[in-house]
Amino acid sequence: KIIFKILKEQKPTHFVVCWDLKQKTFRHDFFPLYKSNRGETPPDIIPQIALIKELMTEFHIPSIAIPGFEADDIACSIAKLFEKKATSYLVTADKDYMQVVSDSIFLFSLKKGDDYDVINREKVIDYFGVPPEKVTDVLALTGDAVDFIPGVKGIGDKTAAKLILEYGSLEGVYENISQILNKRAQSALAEQKENAFLSKYLATVKCDIEIPLSEEQLKFTFEKLEQNTAVRDKLSTLKMFSLLKSFASPEKTLKQASQWKERKYSLIKSKEDVDFILDKITSPQTPFFALDTETTGLDALEDKPVGISFCFEENCAFYLPCHPQYFHVPLSFHDEVVTLSFDLQSTLHALDSALQQRSATVIAHNLKYDFHQLLNIGINLGDAPFACTMVGSWLLNPSEPGGFSLDALSLKVLGLEKIPTSALIGKAVGRQSMLEVPLTDIVTYGCEDADATFQLWTHVKEKLDHNSELLDLFYNMEMPILRLLVKMERQGVKINSDYLDDLAHQMQLNLNYLESEIHKASGSEFKITSPKQLGDVLFDVVKVHEVLGFKGKLAKTTLGYKTDAKVLEQFEAHPIVQMVQHHRELSKLLNTYVAVLPNLVKNSTQKIHTSFNQIGTATGRLSSSDPNLQNIPIRTEWGKKVRAAIVSSLPDGQITSADYSQIELRVLAHLSQDKNMLLAFQEGQDIHRQTAAQILGKSLQEVSNEERSNAKAINFGIIYGMGPHRLANEQKISMSQAKMFIEKYFLNFSGVREYLDNQRLQAHEVGIVKTFFGRIRPILALKSNNFQEAKLAENMAINAPIQGTAADIMKKGMLAVQKRLEEKNLKTKMIIQVHDELVLDGPKNEETEVRQILKEAMENAVKFDVPMLVEVGVGQNWFEAK
Repeated sequence: KIIFKILKEQKPTHFVVCWDLKQKTFRHDFFPLYKSNRGETPPDIIPQIALIKELMTEFHIPSIAIPGFEADDIACSIAKLFEKKATSYLVTADKDYMQVVSDSIFLFSLKKGDDYDVINREKVIDYFGVPPEKVTDVLALTGDAVDFIPGVKGIGDKTAAKLILEYGSLEGVYENISQILNKRAQSALAEQKENAFLSKYLATVKCDIEIPLSEEQLKFTFEKLEQNTAVRDKLSTLKMFSLLKSFASPEKTLKQASQWKERKYSLIKSKEDVDFILDKITSPQTPFFALDTETTGLDALEDKPVGISFCFEENCAFYLPCHPQYFHVPLSFHDEVVTLSFDLQSTLHALDSALQQRSATVIAHNLKYDFHQLLNIGINLGDAPFACTMVGSWLLNPSEPGGFSLDALSLKVLGLEKIPTSALIGKAVGRQSMLEVPLTDIVTYGCEDADATFQLWTHVKEKLDHNSELLDLFYNMEMPILRLLVKMERQGVKINSDYLDDLAHQMQLNLNYLESEIHKASGSEFKITSPKQLGDVLFDVVKVHEVLGFKGKLAKTTLGYKTDAKVLEQFEAHPIVQMVQHHRELSKLLNTYVAVLPNLVKNSTQKIHTSFNQIGTATGRLSSSDPNLQNIPIRTEWGKKVRAAIVSSLPDGQITSADYSQIELRVLAHLSQDKNMLLAFQEGQDIHRQTAAQILGKSLQEVSNEERSNAKAINFGIIYGMGPHRLANEQKISMSQAKMFIEKYFLNFSGVREYLDNQRLQAHEVGIVKTFFGRIRPILALKSNNFQEAKLAENMAINAPIQGTAADIMKKGMLAVQKRLEEKNLKTKMIIQVHDELVLDGPKNEETEVRQILKEAMENAVKFDVPMLVEVGVGQNWFEAK
């Protein structure tokens, strides 16, 4: 993926992959212990390395390994060969390469995924504290634990950089050792001089080895890769569909598509053509047809269709232009000039009537978006059936590795390499909008989309027909939810922008104060948002780990200490870490919500309109984006203040919140049929206090708040595979206490243990787990040889049926609520769904009726052996309602 990305984006003229060999190098001859601390290569990796080497050969990508030398030496020697006549980039995550960075040699420093940073001289200085030519001197003092380069124990990164800058080199340091004021460093240097010079030798990349490839042999471009037919065949065999999409030569794919003789893709030009389409839509002989819209942009509510494509049979499709620019002017279409002779407005009105009168099922890929686009021009799909191939494909396999785009699924399922959108619009072709695309091209593209959707539906429908549970979920849950999400998205959410402006000001003042206090506590000014600078301050300057008596090993990357949330949690007892965590929380809320939400208000509605993602999770939960309203924290004070910005859109309105209480635990009680858990819920007891009482052998009154808290952590934690280590960390109790708590928990809730064991066993046997209603989730990583990965997969096998069942119950509840609201013709509307919570906006005078509807509809969405309790609250804003 990295190779494809770099070849395509950076367009190099020469490219080579450098390899290490298994045999020892000249460094091992000099120092036999070199790299001796590295463990065995993980078994899963070995066949992958062989496969990558095979791909390099088949793809004709220049590849080189030289006995006695490492890949570092080879790559840097090649870069040095080109240094005076070209710019070179070394693609690596290894900091050792920084020693060769120059005015014409740079690094693509690999980050997470396939992203990278460009490292120049300034960034080397920022990382090491010295310029590239001094990096080996610093490494001589600090060593490298990864390669077992000893360095000088007792000399840290900061001290090493300071010494090298002051005395110019390692040799300079030793020439002036008597002048070094830091007696501890002076002593360490004197005692470990041999190690220092050994380390410099080992850390220095050899840049002058003879390369057995000519400059001509190193030539390689993306075009050369694209022209190699073996590449497509191999990627297809390996199911690497996202990489296959990289090959998108606009002219080539458009030309190929237009020359497919067996495909009949037509432009609707006359009233007779329109009538033909309308007749097909309303004909009882049409069981289903596919529909696709090409639009002016990607805004679901404000952009409009440029054209609509229809497909009633395989390899045959029709394109209806529906933008005013196409009318009353001559149009170039293939080799002729045409003029559209039908009236646009009357055609759209007739299409609206036909779609509402039809009995045929409308098929579309990402139907929710097309639904919006049609509504934007006054066309409603009506109450007749519809189906979304994207949702159907996701339901059949929510872990689909290639993703759910029409391009990816067409390639995988139909063997059809579709015309990519980038062939019509984007930087490669210099067009910004579909309105700029030549008519011939957009007709071919739109018709192909409808055709591919039609063919994909036959595959999806056949699979669904063979699974009655998924078929029921598709038609009776997911498709009605899709329609409801369209309504919710169009309804939108009202925010108090003035309130957010005031809140932004308060947050900025708090951030400024925190920044000042953090700088004061650390004794220096630094960039708090820089992971490297923060790590250096916390662990080299303040030494929070030493202050707290931390005995473990500090986590590091090639760019410095890790400072992510998980790492900082270990040191949150230290005041400076607490301030950093608070700073991060405020900064995230400010930059994600408080400063952003007012800019997302649409002029046409004066509201924000989030997009609910139906296929965003593998468990069936809905997610939201642009903006993500589900991630606003509810437990922190500042998070609550952000929620208070969401208000009613009505002058006499209020926000109503309906929340399933402990839904996942109630689901677990029903699925496990554990008698103690069932009884606790049936009797309406405090489940966490009841759990603590049973574990500890106490009465409910004797259970302390701390004991209840521990029980609560276990109750929710077991759903996610919590072990004693995590419980001890989260509850700040000893490991022995955590083990005791968990052991006693399973003694008292033996039905839960039996259920969890059965889930693990089933997952291992069939590789799939199910929700109560039949939603499936493949758990592929169970067979991994990586222990941690397999353990996470087991936890997923436990959690997915519980969380998925809860998500299904919420969807059933939403549909039941919507039905009742519509039957009673109430003005109250659903506006947000967050996990176990439903948020509505409506007039105050409907409160009593809405409360009753929410309680009855949501609590009776399923009939389980435990009651589904729903708590309803109202308020002027979302926070008050919650």
